[in-house]
Amino acid sequence: MEIWNASSLAQALPAESFSSVVVNDHALKVQLKDHADLEVAIVISDKYVTAQAVLCPVAAVEAVTDVDEFNKGLLFATKALHLSSFAIETINDVECYVILAEFTSSTIIENVLIELNTLAENAFEVSTEISNKQA
Repeated sequence: MEIWNASSLAQALPAESFSSVVVNDHALKVQLKDHADLEVAIVISDKYVTAQAVLCPVAAVEAVTDVDEFNKGLLFATKALHLSSFAIETINDVECYVILAEFTSSTIIENVLIELNTLAENAFEVSTEISNKQA
């Protein structure tokens, strides 16, 4: 059973669907070519891998809707969107909504691909909902 590090995971991802840049032994950035080049940040620890994609800045939601209602909607959506959860993270001093996938650092590559593709599909579904609220 292989334990992933950034280099081994980057090499295992099929180049026709993923573009990877190793940041260090425990982190990489991946673009999902089959999902409009969605950028996913991946952090690897001894036991777990966390993949996250930015949905939008919190301020963008605050400008168009009640944040409490939006957050409540995300909590309800978490149950319907398989393999994903949501968080707010500060990125470059900006609070952003992110969508997350987590799996063990020994997960087989086939399951890693399912996790990453599901994360992308869920990110686009939620982003579409966000865009519809802003329209």
